[in-house]
Amino acid sequence: MADEQQLRAYLKRATTELHRATTRLKKTEDRAHEPIAIVGIGCRFPGGVASAEDLWDLVVAGTDAVSPFPVDR
Repeated sequence: MADEQQLRAYLKRATTELHRATTRLKKTEDRAHEPIAIVGIGCRFPGGVASAEDLWDLVVAGTDAVSPFPVDR
């Protein structure tokens, strides 16, 4: 009888801990899949690019936009 009670107590603790671990894992996985929102962009673009869309087109095309360093800097 004592062995059976010890086994029940152990299984109850193990089940509780498994539930907690599963909950923590789900929360961690959910955070890893949160969407990213880009709300603004601003910078100087290489290769005579005038907009962010033009920059993506340059990247997709695989264009080399490296140019000499400006002499006024």
